Amino acid sequence: MAVVEKDYRLRNVLSLRKKMTSKDVALEIIKLRKFLKDNGIKKTGSITTVTFSIEMQNGVPFIDMEILVPLPNRVIVSGEYVFKPIFHMVNAVCISKSEHETSRIRNLLCWNIYDKLIRNKQQQDFLPA
Repeated sequence: MAVVEKDYRLRNVLSLRKKMTSKDVALEIIKLRKFLKDNGIKKTGSITTVTFSIEMQNGVPFIDMEILVPLPNRVIVSGEYVFKPIFHMVNAVCISKSEHETSRIRNLLCWNIYDKLIRNKQQQDFLPA
């Protein structure tokens, strides 16, 4: 089920944005959780992923994705993580499997990539098998 969220905001988030394979995404989330635990940082909500684009490189999809973790307050970080006092996205599309999903990770797509995925799906529906 997809739901358009006209105005999606998070405050005090730890962010990691990079191009990754789906396997890399899972590994980065594990690394991020370890970073939080090792530094005694508590999250205040679900991890959110935002997909900005998907590119094919040598037959492998690379996802331009941002992983966001809401925190109770400002933190100082270095390296690949960035602290953002506000994350704001307009016309986000929330992707979930069902209305009753209780996943700990919230998945969002930028509207433009969602639109492309829908158009590709509609084209595939009309192609012969």
